[in-house]
Amino acid sequence: MFVRDPGGQEGLHRLISNKLGLKLLNSAHGPSYPSESYEFFSTSLLFRYKNHKWLVATIEDIMNPKRRTALIDRLANGIGYISTDFEKFGGFFVQAIIELPLDHRGVNLLGYPVAGVVDTTSADGKVVVEYSDRKDYFGGDMDKARGDLAHALAGAPNAEKVFLLSGQRIKPQATQEFVREALALPEMQGRSLHLWGAVEIATQLVDHLIVSDAVVRKLAPYLPELERIRQEEAASRAVPEPEDTWLQRPDVDSEIVDRLSRSSVVALSGVGGLGKTAMARAFADVHQSDYHVRIWLDGDEVRRVEDLQALPLLRAGESRNIVGLMQTLPCLLVIDDAPADMDLRRLEKICGAGSHIILTQRSTSSTSYSLPMLDRPQSQALLAQAGAPCPDEVFDTIWATIHGHPLSLSLILAAVNQGASWQDIVQDC
Repeated sequence: MFVRDPGGQEGLHRLISNKLGLKLLNSAHGPSYPSESYEFFSTSLLFRYKNHKWLVATIEDIMNPKRRTALIDRLANGIGYISTDFEKFGGFFVQAIIELPLDHRGVNLLGYPVAGVVDTTSADGKVVVEYSDRKDYFGGDMDKARGDLAHALAGAPNAEKVFLLSGQRIKPQATQEFVREALALPEMQGRSLHLWGAVEIATQLVDHLIVSDAVVRKLAPYLPELERIRQEEAASRAVPEPEDTWLQRPDVDSEIVDRLSRSSVVALSGVGGLGKTAMARAFADVHQSDYHVRIWLDGDEVRRVEDLQALPLLRAGESRNIVGLMQTLPCLLVIDDAPADMDLRRLEKICGAGSHIILTQRSTSSTSYSLPMLDRPQSQALLAQAGAPCPDEVFDTIWATIHGHPLSLSLILAAVNQGASWQDIVQDC
């Protein structure tokens, strides 16, 4: 069901999910929107501007209900099999949902439970979480859950939100009575209690987290079904993997990191064959843990910044809007062979916290980073990947002819690996 955003177009208010509820975030100077209709996706919400009104829909409204139910059931079944690793899984899950600094003290460095401590607390002490893999945790007399609640309140006296998580499905009759009694306790005044079993956790994964590559990478070792669902659904505009022969260039990588620390957008420039595209692919691979989502676009798809609003991104079988993701999750967007007149300042405005954009361009400007040629040792290291060693005198001839041009060196490497001799290479130089 769609609901109207009272902010309207003037001083746009965007309704964003903070995973524990909905909050209004004010954007004082929103972009210009069409007068008739417009829509975009955030991580878990669809924003639609129509007839001068902002309408907001959640994933429950957008996704086919039967498909959503099926995905939740599959993940809930998988969560039930996590067993002894549930606390480690739960720690990663809660961290992704709450998005606050958390202290996980319930397991030690070896992954074994630590007795006598609260499992997880937020840095400000306002959120406390206890985990259990017991099959009767949310059933029967719920003695273990009662003990965990008392333990959580004693260990985190300033807690405002208390979460009890289990890998088992909740039994409604038992939990309803438990919640009623718990909320009636004097020590629960002013606090909220959240019981999340396998179905509730799976629902959060489907509605909020499955779009995040980073979250899936962390949770999939404990919940393989999550990765299988991602693999079953085609992912559009995914970042290509680096070539097997790619030579790491830490000097260039460090320069890109430094530039992105000062600006959310960096343009890699230079003549064809310098390795701009290969470097962008390698950077996305090396730094994948820094981003929830990595996106690759060809310059032909994006002639203007406005084009990004109309480009959908398919993740986990659902269409997401690139701009919405960039503003609400740490994302890396690569636009390969971008137009020379792409407005970098306007690109910076669509980047939320932790999001970056890398452009590759042949045209060079005062603000772009012109990729250097490979130096002599790097060039030798690249050709050393050939099946037959490159003689020193042959390398001297190659270096005198093409110096450290990455594409030319890669073509030579490919020719040798396909049967050409180094003497053949010398004759062609």
